[in-house]
Amino acid sequence: MHPTPQIFQSSHANGEGESQNLNKTGVSSCFATVFRLGVLLLVSTISLGSSAEPEVEQENAVNLFVGNTQNGSLNGASIGVGYERRLTSLFGVGGFLEYAGGDFDVTSLGATLHLHPHAGWEFKLSPGVELDGGEQDLMFRVGVGYEFEVVPSWAIVPELNVDFVDGESELIYGVSAQYEF
Repeated sequence: MHPTPQIFQSSHANGEGESQNLNKTGVSSCFATVFRLGVLLLVSTISLGSSAEPEVEQENAVNLFVGNTQNGSLNGASIGVGYERRLTSLFGVGGFLEYAGGDFDVTSLGATLHLHPHAGWEFKLSPGVELDGGEQDLMFRVGVGYEFEVVPSWAIVPELNVDFVDGESELIYGVSAQYEF
C-alpha cells in the first residue's frame, strides 16, 4: 500500500480537519491557476492581434463601475475599477477589481479578455479569484455591455455580468463611466 499524502489525512489531533488542509493547498494552486490563465489570455490575444486589422484610436480604457450583486435573495451594492488594453479593433486584455458589500462583503479580482464584435458591443471572459474574509475561491465571469459614447474619449457602459463561484452564480449589473486614451 502507498502512504496517503498529508493533504488527505485528517489531523484532528491539532484541531484542523481535512477541509482546512485541502483549503490551504487549494489557495496557492488557485492563484497559480489564475496567473496561468491570465498569461494564456494575454499570449493568445497578442498572437491574434498581429493580423491586418485596422488600428484603434484609443488603445487604453479605464472605468469606474457602480451596480448591484445578486444571488437569490442576497443583494449588495458593488463598486469596482477596470482596465483594458485594446490590441486590435476586435480584441483587448485587461483586468478588474470589484467589491460587493451588503449581504456579500467580498472582493473579486480577475484578468479579462474583451471582445468587441460590432459597434459599441463588448463581451468579456474573466478568470479570477473571489476573496471572502479568509477564504479564496476561483471564479469565472462572463459579461456583456454596450458603450455609449458621451463625448470623445468618454463613454457610459451599462453592463451585465455573471460570476460562477463555488458551484453558484451571482448576477452583477450596473453602469461604468469609461475614459479612453
